[in-house]
Amino acid sequence: MTAVEVARPVHRVACDGCSWIGYRRKPWCRDCPACGVDRSKLRPMWLAGCAPHAGLCCYLGHIWPPPADPAHPWPGYRHACHYLGSSIDLRVRWPEHLAGGYDPVTHKNRGAGSRLIAAALYFGCQVELVRVWHGSQARRLEQRLKQRRKPDADSLRAGAKTSLKPVCPLCNPASWWRRYPDLPDPPPPPRPRRFVHDPELWDADAEWDEAFPELACGATTTAAAVGAEVSGGLLAVGGGR
Repeated sequence: MTAVEVARPVHRVACDGCSWIGYRRKPWCRDCPACGVDRSKLRPMWLAGCAPHAGLCCYLGHIWPPPADPAHPWPGYRHACHYLGSSIDLRVRWPEHLAGGYDPVTHKNRGAGSRLIAAALYFGCQVELVRVWHGSQARRLEQRLKQRRKPDADSLRAGAKTSLKPVCPLCNPASWWRRYPDLPDPPPPPRPRRFVHDPELWDADAEWDEAFPELACGATTTAAAVGAEVSGGLLAVGGGR
């Protein structure tokens, strides 16, 4: 057994006929052990450890060709074999994608999920959740991976076809974990410094006197004059008595 075979991920496989759920390294290696249905009817749900959870996340979906003829490309969106998105609650968003609703006449999706996934399901493909990044920088990672492009391309997302394969555990089982293994949270903002009064930089008395000259009370001469007037008035009142 080689190192690539050891690193192969484990799939969570389900049977829609009898509700059987199991884990396999190859989703369609054998028939359903519970009801004996053909192996092409089994459905891969997600890789082990990638179950949907609540919280902001960026997720990657792998689009399998029809299991009856894996060598034959599916007719819609032939260039795409992955779907990358972000959500605040993947437990709700992922079933919306799997609900489908693709209209082959108008080429639009009547459901709430992605048109790409809806078209893939309509033409018999299987969609599996293969990787999830949790963290506050999930949307930034999504835009970074989608906006990779070739130098001579016009579209900002012309390179999404090749940029998602290296991070997919199924397309790159040997070194997928080396690319964006975790999604660290950004460092917390620095604490604001407390204001310390510096009389050389800011003089409250001078600012007050300049703004309201008629109410200026910070000068020493003014305070002395007011004190002398008050003392003289008190003496005059005492002499009259």
